[in-house]
Amino acid sequence: MNPSALLPATQTIVQDLEAVSHFPVSFAEDASLNVLASLSMATAQRPNHVLRYKPGVSALDYVIAAEAARAIRTFRHSPERRLRLAGAADARMQVAEDLEPRLPDVPDAQRSKLADLLFDGLLVQLLSAPVGILVDQALYREHPTLRPQQALSLEQQLQTVLQVLAPAYRQQFPERITHASRAINAAVAVASAELLRRPALAVAYRAAGLERIGLTLLAELPSDSNQVIDDPALISRWAELLDISTWLIWVPMAPQ
Repeated sequence: MNPSALLPATQTIVQDLEAVSHFPVSFAEDASLNVLASLSMATAQRPNHVLRYKPGVSALDYVIAAEAARAIRTFRHSPERRLRLAGAADARMQVAEDLEPRLPDVPDAQRSKLADLLFDGLLVQLLSAPVGILVDQALYREHPTLRPQQALSLEQQLQTVLQVLAPAYRQQFPERITHASRAINAAVAVASAELLRRPALAVAYRAAGLERIGLTLLAELPSDSNQVIDDPALISRWAELLDISTWLIWVPMAPQ
């Protein structure tokens, strides 16, 4: 991809990342991604950020801008607070144990793999959602040319995760997994509905009785858009409210 083909707003955000981190950004199309885009931060061994994106993304400028904006937040933390989220081994094992009575006919190896997917998926949700909401608010406020793509992407993402509201999801998977996942999605839906002024985006979560927990999580976000906050602390607070704080382990990122 030629970076000059990106919208000026996206180019500005990418340039801001390069300025604050002192590393260049390169781009790579990657069909193997499970998400729309992902940024691998530079290290001493690889002195450039690599922003990978799925081919055919319909809102490419927005997803690139959002990934770059997240990385900018990381570099605005002091080096000792540039952390990555890992999962506690005993919590991972507990999820596998909780799956056994729900899926007794599934082979152990397959059930263990499913437990890993559920556990890791929830941690990714927790890592991305609160910071993502703050990033979306900033992008909407500061870069109006991205708003059409932003609205399209947020609506598509919310439509994709509606499956967690299905009764079968609660029956098959452990309660703490389903409760936390649904609560995080509710917070994102309520925040997106307010940001885009599209109340319909949150209707399904209100109907499912999840608006209150969504608002509880959102109450932890700063009310002042200029307030600098500690992102790992915010994520840890959400984990406390979701009763999964013992699942989290914060470890230093690779030296920059």
